[in-house]
Amino acid sequence: MERVAVSEQKRLAWWFVAGFVAVAALAAAYRVPRLGERVFHGDEAVQAFKAGQELYEDGEYAYDPEEYHGPTLYYLTVPALWLGGIERFADSTEVHYRVVPVIFGLGIVVCLWWARDGLGRRATLIAGLFTAISPAMVFYSRYYIQESLLVFFTFATLVAGWRYTRRRNVVWAALCGASLGMMHSSKETCVISYFGVAVAFMLTPIWARIHDEEHPLNRVFRRGESEDLRPGLVRQVAAFVAAGALVSMLMFSSFFTNPQGIIDSVMSYTVYLQRAVESGIHHHPATYYLRLLVYTHRSAGPVFSEALVVGLALVGAVSALVRHDRDNKPGNVHFLRFVTVYTVATTAVYSSINYKTPWSILCSLHGMILLAGAGAVVLLRLTPCLPGTAGALRYAPKTVVGLVLAALSVQLGWQSYLVNFDYYDDPRNPYVYAHPVSGVRHLGERAEAIARYAPEKHDMLIRVITPGLNYWPLPWYLRQFSNVGYWEDVPEECDAPMVVTTAKLAPEVHARLKTEYQSENYGLRPGIRLVVFIRRDLWDAFMKTRQ
Repeated sequence: MERVAVSEQKRLAWWFVAGFVAVAALAAAYRVPRLGERVFHGDEAVQAFKAGQELYEDGEYAYDPEEYHGPTLYYLTVPALWLGGIERFADSTEVHYRVVPVIFGLGIVVCLWWARDGLGRRATLIAGLFTAISPAMVFYSRYYIQESLLVFFTFATLVAGWRYTRRRNVVWAALCGASLGMMHSSKETCVISYFGVAVAFMLTPIWARIHDEEHPLNRVFRRGESEDLRPGLVRQVAAFVAAGALVSMLMFSSFFTNPQGIIDSVMSYTVYLQRAVESGIHHHPATYYLRLLVYTHRSAGPVFSEALVVGLALVGAVSALVRHDRDNKPGNVHFLRFVTVYTVATTAVYSSINYKTPWSILCSLHGMILLAGAGAVVLLRLTPCLPGTAGALRYAPKTVVGLVLAALSVQLGWQSYLVNFDYYDDPRNPYVYAHPVSGVRHLGERAEAIARYAPEKHDMLIRVITPGLNYWPLPWYLRQFSNVGYWEDVPEECDAPMVVTTAKLAPEVHARLKTEYQSENYGLRPGIRLVVFIRRDLWDAFMKTRQ
């Protein structure tokens, strides 16, 4: 009998491994293809310049406390550029940069392996499935910004902390600290996740005490612990603090070549706090994120909704709060409660801040996904069997619930396909935010075509005349040109082989041009049009080849 039980356990273990590999493969299938198809967002283009031009080619990167966020993304891009055989920034492509968030987006799924005893095996696979196909998680895993890295290192912190409470191992303590440091060096909003972790750290042991349970943290810091174990605890705490501080200081100081970066990493919070309060064009109501996740329908586009994840997360959260640690699984109730408190706290903070962008909610969404995995298992477990029946018919209600959840998951995966491969730059996509249109790429292609007929080739002068910084990501698409100048106001001398300006400034620019030009129009972002003046002799030479 015992031998049969062991055999059954091994069979279930292999099914879990096979399911986990399948989920990881599905995540890759959504994240890897057609990485260069979507036009670079302005933020992506800026980040690419910081990583490719400043750090990789020039070797002159220094942390800026007012813009661009932490240095982790840039340093982790260097290996991708090197392995891609890139020698000059101008030779790099969108794929060389986007592959970095793709890797860490996949890493979020892989990290679930070390949380399987906290979530439970079935909940782990379901959470992995939702992570793999969530439209938001996939979309921003293909986006060259810091968010995927922040979610990965936040989850790595939770997982390492959980494993430490199970093993009391100095390695897990150090990994937890290092992950905290990487969160800090990824993006300043890590403090919101820190807050969520701190609230969960304080409240979950209290909740356990109310339920007359022993919390894992109580086992770590139990009073009256034997003297021979205390030195080990001191070493573990020291490893945690040292790893976190070292990683953060290494990154912000550019590996100790810019010590001022460490100070700036603290002073930056005065800038970001002011920005969060003022918000400007990024001001959105407190319900913005909830509406974004639950229901978005713009114009004649499809309805986009991750309500399946939000609804199941509520089931998982309520179950974690009301369950006793002696109740049946799924998962470990203390881990699920920790994730519940963390998710509620971070969601509340993100929603209360005036400054909102759709990618900012990713850390909270990932917490919801973890709870949704547990919620699905709870829902199936609580669905009653048919009384007075035998065989497969007895489980008909559970089968129906399972099929409904499977159908909704397939529909969620279809939404993810639409978001990432059909509506990837369409304003009807809820995760497209101030995104450039394909016209900016066509403008770069036109500049390449015209340069063939200019004596200076890629050294020809291109004047870009736009107010403020309203030209990104245009510098990315003109990266092959060494002589591009940018003006906020219309200069007295406007002539050049190619002049780019806004529709508003175009009449004034045209009046100051001294020779004959051909004009063209290109979209930059929805509602923003660029006018391009091409010197007539170059235009005529170009058109001869077309004829």
